[in-house]
Amino acid sequence: MNRRLPKWLRFSGEFRDRAEGRTAFNFAPGSGDGYDLTRFRLNVETRPKSWLRFFVQGQDAQAPGIDSVNLNSMLKDNFDLRQGYAEFDAGPQSHVQFRVGRQELNFGAQRLVGSFDWGNTSRSYDAARLTLAWSRASVDVFASSPVNILMTSPDKRQPGVNLYGIYGSLADGSRRTTLQPYIFWKTNPLVTSEDGKPGDEDLFTLGFRWIGTWPAHFDTEMEMARQAGSYSNDSIAAWAGYWIGGYTLADLPLAPRLSVEYDYATGNRRPGDGEVNTFDQLYPTNHAYYGITDQVGWRNMRALRMGTDFSPHRKIKANFDYYFFWLASPFDGLYNAGGALVVKAPPGGALHTDVGQEVDIFLSYAFAPELSFGAGFGHLFPGRFLQENSPGSGTSFPYVFATYRF
Repeated sequence: MNRRLPKWLRFSGEFRDRAEGRTAFNFAPGSGDGYDLTRFRLNVETRPKSWLRFFVQGQDAQAPGIDSVNLNSMLKDNFDLRQGYAEFDAGPQSHVQFRVGRQELNFGAQRLVGSFDWGNTSRSYDAARLTLAWSRASVDVFASSPVNILMTSPDKRQPGVNLYGIYGSLADGSRRTTLQPYIFWKTNPLVTSEDGKPGDEDLFTLGFRWIGTWPAHFDTEMEMARQAGSYSNDSIAAWAGYWIGGYTLADLPLAPRLSVEYDYATGNRRPGDGEVNTFDQLYPTNHAYYGITDQVGWRNMRALRMGTDFSPHRKIKANFDYYFFWLASPFDGLYNAGGALVVKAPPGGALHTDVGQEVDIFLSYAFAPELSFGAGFGHLFPGRFLQENSPGSGTSFPYVFATYRF
């Protein structure tokens, strides 16, 4: 069809089907579910001028077979507008791009701001974004509001819930390193302090991400972020970071890469002290980082990961990871990948902070540029914190998917 259309008009799209199952929802034995997730996207792109581009994306996401008690807006959204923006770009020599409308925002490793494409409905933002780019440096300045997914009515933003930011990137080609400093400002008019007073939230996140590749097949990555501001009449003081070291065994068959990672995010230290210490992970893409069962998020946590990834074939990628999870503070609880509190610490604090251990294995196969397949399995073995403060059952998450893009 595109061959018969004028060059300034193009259609494209995607269909993804993923069958998945979960055992022990909320760590309760016998509460599993198996279901299918389908996602269809249709894109229309027009370019009336070389410097002007319009993009519209519709999306329909469904979850046939799921138990209604487990259905939420991350899984289902009847056909709706996911993206719709105008882009002004005078070409590579101009160094300037401006995009306004409903769009994706993805910065760095997406541990703080991302589109969460793993999710069946994923995430978009009503935003204005200015990008200034040079050969080795760039900076993005944006003002946005995350779009709320409404399963059976048009998606829309929530007034007053906004995210502003500046994100930079500076590459050093001779040393093969990249530094990405940033600052984010999140606002929310509907929060309640520890003593029950309603008010506004103003949260400032200042941080950086650093990536480097070194001789002898070593690579490193780290990110650290500090948060401050106000939460109604409470103050905010929190921080988080992760540190990764990798080594590729280039002389072995399949050239496996071994990696070790440590993650940390603060939790509340003393309940009722008028200070919020739980790190806010903002709007992340977290599925790939803290275990594919999605039971742990970047809030009040300590995690150690050891893993390997390799390619048995140029079209196949395989990963194996093993995690150890703990709470950072015994006075706070366990937060899942979406940032929701799923297991509270008891009054007076938890006796033990070991959440558990998780083993993950997954692979993907790029059959063709437009068609890919994948499968994975993760299991979380409960630690003493879960055994003492929840039903205490381990949870498994198997899945298999196929994606076709046209």
